Amino acid sequence: MPLLHDKPQKSFLNCCASAPQMVTKVKVMRAEGLERQERTGADPYCIISCEGEKVRTKTASDTTAPEWNQSAVFFRSRPNKPFKIQIWNHNILKDTYMGKHVFMSTDDMKDSIKSVDLVGRGKQGDQQRPGKLTVMITQSRNFTAI
Repeated sequence: MPLLHDKPQKSFLNCCASAPQMVTKVKVMRAEGLERQERTGADPYCIISCEGEKVRTKTASDTTAPEWNQSAVFFRSRPNKPFKIQIWNHNILKDTYMGKHVFMSTDDMKDSIKSVDLVGRGKQGDQQRPGKLTVMITQSRNFTAI
């Protein structure tokens, strides 16, 4: 969906919600060194989650080094809450979890490229998972900076 305004439009449904304080643009660039899930690789995709909203990338086929180069923009009312990116392997019956990274920064940044480690979830949340995720983050309290 294209960004048509400098900030989100108020609607009747979100009249009780707090006003956005920060805009964050996340570009999921690529991953490398992911664990093989099938004989020849995996079919990975990402889910970016921020303040209850989720954006899914396309699925890369048969690779442990996918390139997505897909972006999402979030208008954040609670910038002190982290956003996360999970990597999943697409399967016919049930997708399998591959890893995630939780981003905590509330600092303004412009086209900051980060290569981050992946961890498990739930009880394995502190255990490192195979692979690295590379993202580009731009975020600001000035909504026209993106």
